[in-house]
Amino acid sequence: MPTYATTTQYTTTYPTEEPPANLTQFLDIASRAVRRATIAAIYDTDEAGAPTDTTVAAAFRDATIAHTRAMIAAGIIDPAAGPAGFTGGTVSASIGRASVTRTARSGIDRDRVALFTGLAPNALSVLADAGLTSTVATW
Repeated sequence: MPTYATTTQYTTTYPTEEPPANLTQFLDIASRAVRRATIAAIYDTDEAGAPTDTTVAAAFRDATIAHTRAMIAAGIIDPAAGPAGFTGGTVSASIGRASVTRTARSGIDRDRVALFTGLAPNALSVLADAGLTSTVATW
């Protein structure tokens, strides 16, 4: 299965950000999400399954980069772990003698989970603009 964007393309798009050490893994996971979102699209491919039309390939690349960026911005540190790969975080509140503390993992965020079951809205827009998807985001 092809990966539609390289680490160089990602870092060229976001030159002021330090990419995570596992950027290749993010790009692989994002490429799978792009493939799922375009499952009904019709386009020519090479023997590896990558689009051969330069416009289609650019849309796949840009959508892969956009989805990767969304996962990183959402605090996902290990995309292969699925929803369990979120960064930790603790939220505490207290009133008088009562207090509540919870970690980010105890209330998995709907938008983060959506990044594993669908495509980030910006990435979906890239594909829709190129005529490669007929679905609507349900975020």
